[in-house]
Amino acid sequence: MKMMNKILKNSALLLLLAAALGMSSCTHEVDEIFDEDAVTRLENKSNEYKELLTANGGKWQLEYYANTGEQGYIYLMTFHDDGSVTISASNKWINQVKGGEGKFNTFASENSAWDVISDNGPVLSFASYNTIFHLFATPEDIQELSGSGQTSTDQTGYGHEGDYEFDLMKYSGDTLYLEGKKHGLDMIMTRVANVDDDEAFLSDVNAKASALFSSKVPTQFLTLPNGKRYVISGASTYVMTMYPEGGDYVTENFSMNAIVTPLGLSFREPLELEGYTVRDFTRLDDGTLLCRQDNATTITSGALNQLMCDQSLVWRIDVARSGGQITTLLETINSQLKSRKYKVSYVQFAYNATEQCYTMTFFTTKGTNTFKPTFYYTIEPQGENGVKMDFRETGDATAVNFLKWSPAMQDFVNVLDGTVMTCSATSLLAPVDLTLTSTANAADVMALSLQ
Repeated sequence: MKMMNKILKNSALLLLLAAALGMSSCTHEVDEIFDEDAVTRLENKSNEYKELLTANGGKWQLEYYANTGEQGYIYLMTFHDDGSVTISASNKWINQVKGGEGKFNTFASENSAWDVISDNGPVLSFASYNTIFHLFATPEDIQELSGSGQTSTDQTGYGHEGDYEFDLMKYSGDTLYLEGKKHGLDMIMTRVANVDDDEAFLSDVNAKASALFSSKVPTQFLTLPNGKRYVISGASTYVMTMYPEGGDYVTENFSMNAIVTPLGLSFREPLELEGYTVRDFTRLDDGTLLCRQDNATTITSGALNQLMCDQSLVWRIDVARSGGQITTLLETINSQLKSRKYKVSYVQFAYNATEQCYTMTFFTTKGTNTFKPTFYYTIEPQGENGVKMDFRETGDATAVNFLKWSPAMQDFVNVLDGTVMTCSATSLLAPVDLTLTSTANAADVMALSLQ
């Protein structure tokens, strides 16, 4: 019994010793992790971001969004050690601030103060007023150019509701992830190298934006790797409405704003579609946008021959870009009509809802009078990018008269009648200029421009 008590007593002492050692170890670990108080740790983190922002020249590109219903804008920011920042931008709102109508992009660059302050975490603050940056945060009516004059489209007094202070969330791979402090929109800043001319850099971005989409082409398509397509409208505004092709627009549509970057196009936030994540797109040489997340998803305008058959679109022959019999016959028509003091201003293709067919009209003037000899035809897609026109024997009454004065006009109709022509374009995203090449004779080229 004594032996048993001794064993129990020794065991208890061992357990107490082990517990004491364990507590000593835990205390030491806590001291290592929390050897600085929270205020000091936050201050150190803020200083790290200050050094990060000013390092390597201090130039960054901010993909700025004021709200969820407006396109994004590129800002170039150069952070200096003395607490100043040079902010450069080029957009229509700067044009308006500078006294313009808000119709054209205007470049401006302005210095102001910046800091990384401590709140619940590090916060990038642009505390002193900067005209070209704070314009999105100023609570004023938004003036939008409409029609022939400048019209107020938002008289709520809230303005664009943009942020000028940002929670610094994380840094990874020369990219800073920010969140608007007041409105909570996620944004990114990317370090920019080898940019000495802010105006030239931003001018190039604006040029890319102008060439990317066209308001004349009403619809684009986002095609996923599995072949599923989403119809896109409003792409040229960079506030895009999408819905699944064949789906119900009313119940299935959603909107996403976007921004043009030096690389191409980016949505404000990632889209999860059919199990794919799409956000950033690179513009290829043919105008197609290719998703960088999967290297497979594309955005295009759809088949070119379908555009030629689109009843809502109007196309005009571009004589300067045409060739072969097309050019020769158009020149002959003008020559034959000139003797009667007529002049063909242009030739246009459109759909006539009354006649329920497509039309080819020669817009012709004589003095102050205008004449429109019109020929009727049907058009059908052929293969991947071909179209075939079939003309009626004659056109309207005006066309009948003009055929008497210009036999070449009938020859022109005959050249197009029943001929399969292949459609091509320099941009598959904004094909405002089509080239139709005869499959029977490659020298016969009819160039068209979307009106």
